[in-house]
Amino acid sequence: MNYNFGWIEENSNIISDSDIIEEVDNFFKNLQSKGLEYRQEQHNMALDIIKSILKKHHRVVEAGVGIGKTYAYLVPMVLMSKYRQKTVLLSTSSISLEEQLEENLKKVLDMLNLTERVKYTVLKGQRNYLCENKMDLLSVNEKNSLKKQYQKDKYVKREYNAENCVSKIRNACSFKNSCDYFKDYKKRNDSSIRIFICNHNFLISVLSKEARMLDFDYVVCDEAHKLSDVLIDCKTKKLTLSENIEKLSIFFSNNSDDQTLSSCKNINNIYNILICQLEKEVLKAKAQVNVDLKEYDKLEFNYKTFEIQSCAQILCGTIKDFIKNRFSVTSSEIEDMISKIEEDILIFKALANNSEDYLLYANIINDDKIEIYYMPQNTHDIAHHLITVNNKYKQFVFTSATLTTSLDDYSYFLNNLALEDSKIVDISKSYISPYDYENNMLIYLEKFIANPKKRIEYRHEVISRIKNLIQITDGKALILFTSKGDLNYVYDNLNNKCGNIQILKQAQGSSQDKVIAEFKNNTNSVLLATNYWEGIDVQGVSLSHIIIARLPFPTVDAISKNKERIYGRDIYLNEMIIKAKQGIGRLIRSETDKGIISILDSRAERRYLNELKECFYKSKITFDIKDIENFAEKNLIK
Repeated sequence: MNYNFGWIEENSNIISDSDIIEEVDNFFKNLQSKGLEYRQEQHNMALDIIKSILKKHHRVVEAGVGIGKTYAYLVPMVLMSKYRQKTVLLSTSSISLEEQLEENLKKVLDMLNLTERVKYTVLKGQRNYLCENKMDLLSVNEKNSLKKQYQKDKYVKREYNAENCVSKIRNACSFKNSCDYFKDYKKRNDSSIRIFICNHNFLISVLSKEARMLDFDYVVCDEAHKLSDVLIDCKTKKLTLSENIEKLSIFFSNNSDDQTLSSCKNINNIYNILICQLEKEVLKAKAQVNVDLKEYDKLEFNYKTFEIQSCAQILCGTIKDFIKNRFSVTSSEIEDMISKIEEDILIFKALANNSEDYLLYANIINDDKIEIYYMPQNTHDIAHHLITVNNKYKQFVFTSATLTTSLDDYSYFLNNLALEDSKIVDISKSYISPYDYENNMLIYLEKFIANPKKRIEYRHEVISRIKNLIQITDGKALILFTSKGDLNYVYDNLNNKCGNIQILKQAQGSSQDKVIAEFKNNTNSVLLATNYWEGIDVQGVSLSHIIIARLPFPTVDAISKNKERIYGRDIYLNEMIIKAKQGIGRLIRSETDKGIISILDSRAERRYLNELKECFYKSKITFDIKDIENFAEKNLIK
């Protein structure tokens, strides 16, 4: 089917829905003529998607490794953007995946001869850009060093990124003509652009109407299993009233406004009293936890005391009076600070009224620094408003390799996004990876090992098992942990004690790319990580063994308990299954990959074997380490 696209632009309504479906169908039927492998599951997935969006329905589809899901949604979306002049927002979970998505989009546009006709752009958040205004006081050498690092690694130090650069300030900025962020920001409102690529954080801000851009028709959310957690992150804020008040104080001190300065000081004093009351309850909660840790993440505490309620009531009234009696000096900076202070009033009002609208939790850093965060309790309702209410005329495609918790069971994913009762959600059957798991992957379950709750005994036995296992495969292993404490303990006890096997551990920021590259290049290395349950793609012999130190149940903290309150206790099992599928999915990344999955948690065999079998596909399961030795001898290159 070859259309004259110039003619179509003027007569797009002449192209019927059935014509568009036929074009999608023909594209995948003729993939081999384009030098690509034909995959029936990919073909079916693309037809699922185009049929749903044409009838104005959402589509939810799980597609395993090797299906080629990116092409399966790009082709329908590109054709709809051309034939119907629709605008598409493509969202994924990280910058690296955005870059991969951009490369795939270029290839699809080229195959459809639309490279010059369909315009696209990549949208990134402010923190991913260097701010020349913030670098203005640095030396020439310091500026050049930051720019070089930015160009090479796309890494920006927090103190020099463009975060908190609002449009009012940016329009007055002397660097706006050379600002990369400002140039990309203007593209959001370019009506000639049909396809936008972004990450999930940006998607949430757009759906919430917090980020400004032209309206769009379709959303494709790849790596959709992460969307509900990103929604929680985006709606979680740190208590920072004192920082905003301090900025106001400095401004009015410089402008000799003593009356307003006095009001700022009064607010800050009341706020500090409130913080002291909150921290007092945090320390009480810490004392009740029977673990000797210096750091706590998402610690629950009682924020519904009479003292906190009374102090919050006074603070609310004082801030409202302050904003009501507006001062004469105005500027874009002041407007921005005031808007942030007005946001804070919501949480103080909730504290004053003992409201159930917000959840508070604390992070304790190095045993003394306490940070308090708050988030809406009912994330289910927020998801409902974002997708079904605020954006009800848009069609969404949700896809990932891990959306189901058992065969074709999407219920947990749908519940998280408040789509469980939607009448316009089309559900695809799970498209299972086409790779030969039955012959190429072996599952080893360790039956006789201490329960992780017996911490000292468990760590000792895990180290012993890991030493034995990595010797069998001569390295080539990714060892996945759920706890940084366990990771560091194992690393310290393995490093320099495993002969020619190099022991690596995950790094932060741009350094993680170097660690992964080192792991790929040294086939006798082992990589320990908590962060690489997903997102790492190492094909070939370098990654021939995944060792899961313990089943990845979510930590019981304020967030998971809030989820439990909304969705029930099954959230712990469901999230464990999804994360286990992600970790296991790191092993077989191509048709020729072969390897072993070792799970060093006796609960895998004793309690959860039936649930985990969904993650193993048709692979053989063994409890005998001799089977690993035989498999490695026959299948793995040493």
